Amino acid sequence: MVSESAIPCIIREIFFAPEGLQKESSLIEVALTHHNNSNYQLAIQTYLKAQHTWMEAMQKNGTEMNVHEFIFFRLAIGSVYHSSGNDEMALHEFVEAKRYSEEFVEKDHSDRALPYSCLGAVYFHLGQFDLAYSYFNRARELRLSLLGSAHIDTATDYNNIAVCMHQQEKYAEALKLYNKALMIFKGELGPNHPRTTTVVRNITKTKNLYLKDFKFNMPTFTDTVLPIEKKKAKKKGKKGKKKKKKK
Repeated sequence: MVSESAIPCIIREIFFAPEGLQKESSLIEVALTHHNNSNYQLAIQTYLKAQHTWMEAMQKNGTEMNVHEFIFFRLAIGSVYHSSGNDEMALHEFVEAKRYSEEFVEKDHSDRALPYSCLGAVYFHLGQFDLAYSYFNRARELRLSLLGSAHIDTATDYNNIAVCMHQQEKYAEALKLYNKALMIFKGELGPNHPRTTTVVRNITKTKNLYLKDFKFNMPTFTDTVLPIEKKKAKKKGKKGKKKKKKK
C-alpha cells in the first residue's frame, strides 16, 4: 500500500468574489477565515448568510443575483464541503455551478473552467483518476483557448493532470507536464511560491517511482562467459592407399 506522503498533490482553485459582491466582502472574508481554520459548518453558514443578504439587497433594487455571483457561492460552499470530506455535497454544488456556467456564462469567460477543475479535485479525492483526468483536461482545454499555454491557471491544470497520470503509472508523461507547470510558476510566481514548491515536490515523488520502475524493467545481462563447444574433426583416410581385399 502506497503511503499518502508518496502521493503527489493537486493544486486546488482559489475563488475571487465578483465585483458586485464587494459590499458583502466582510462576510465573505469571515467565511474564508472559518474555512482556513477548519470551522467548516461556520464557514458554510457565513457564506449562506452573505448570499441571502446580497439577494435581499438585489430584490430591494429590483434586480437579481447575476450568474457569476451565483456560481461564486456554489464554488465557495462546495470547496468547504470538499475540505470537510463531504464529497457528495461538494459534487452537488460543483455540478450546479457547472450547469449554470455552461448555460449562462459567456463563451469567452475563463471562469467557465473553474467548475471542471473543482469536479476533478473531488473525483481525485475519491480515487476515480480517469474521471478526475477528464475534468482537469477539460479545464485545460478551456484555459488554453482563452488564456494561453503560459498562464498560471493553465499551469495549475498541467500539474493536476500530471498527478492523475502519476496515479495511472504514466510517470514519463507526468514528468513532462510537471516541468511545463514548474517553468511557468517559477517565471510568474518565483521559486518559493507554494504552487512552485508543490510542483517541485511532485516531481521528486514521480521521478523516484519512474526511476524505480525503469530500473525494474531494464533487461539484465549475464557476465558469465559460456564455453564454446568445439566440433570434433572427422578422421580422414590416407590418400593413395586402398584397403587390400582379403583372399
